[in-house]
Amino acid sequence: MRITNRMIVDNTVNNLTGAMDRLYELQKQNATHKKYLKASDNPSNAASVFTLKSVLKTSTVYEETAQSTNDWMSATDFTLQQVSDKAQIAISSALRGLSDTSGAETRVTIAEEIDGILKEVIDMANTKHLDRYIFAGFSTDTRPFNPILANPADPNSRITAVQYKDGTPATQAFQAIRRDIGPGETITVNIDGYATFQGLIDSLIAVRDSLMANDLPTLRTATDALSTAFDQVTLATTINGSRIRDIDGAQERISESNVQLKALLSSKEDANMAEVTAELANQENIYQTVVTISSRMQSMVNLFESLG
Repeated sequence: MRITNRMIVDNTVNNLTGAMDRLYELQKQNATHKKYLKASDNPSNAASVFTLKSVLKTSTVYEETAQSTNDWMSATDFTLQQVSDKAQIAISSALRGLSDTSGAETRVTIAEEIDGILKEVIDMANTKHLDRYIFAGFSTDTRPFNPILANPADPNSRITAVQYKDGTPATQAFQAIRRDIGPGETITVNIDGYATFQGLIDSLIAVRDSLMANDLPTLRTATDALSTAFDQVTLATTINGSRIRDIDGAQERISESNVQLKALLSSKEDANMAEVTAELANQENIYQTVVTISSRMQSMVNLFESLG
């Protein structure tokens, strides 16, 4: 077959174009750190990338939910620990008031201590996290415990009782806030505020009043009730602590899953920059070689044309 000048020129152009196209692809990979810029460049790989991104997005939502849930439970745990400490002090004070060595004046002094603890416990029971009441059930924007004063016109008068939300049985029933922290995995976020605090607050009021009245039989009954109420706080603390361990485990699983998903996504989507850099340098040399050879071939073609 006779090789014409046209064939030489066309072959030279094809070689240059191929070298330029490959060089351009490598330059894009080097600039973007991606294997492909368009789904059409590799449709099957693009479908896998899309699926992985969708799964990772869902998993990230679970991860964020788990973290916010953990934060809420941690705030709950901190508050319950504080309440537990105050309840233990109150029990010790009440037992001191029951001692035969304590007189009426001593009991009045202890009653003032109990009154201070009562106010602190009410404040703790109305704790907020991110401007939401954590012991109010679904009504996180509603203050759960509302003190009833002996003299409503005097904010400094004694607290005679505390009402949970609107005082109706419907609002006193536990309203569990549940969140999805994984596929088919749901956890209860909150603690029953009414069951945890109402008995404790009522007992503190009863202990205080019986101390003020120097009424030992009533004080003994109120102290027993206070101990029972303390057990309820301990139970709530235990339940919340167990949930924190569960959420910690869920967060660890989600985190490990996300690491694996990101690694798999990277293997399908991200370019190996060490290989790209090396290949880019090699392709630049190839391109320069093709340009040089093409130039020589063109000179030979021009020479043959002149001789012809």
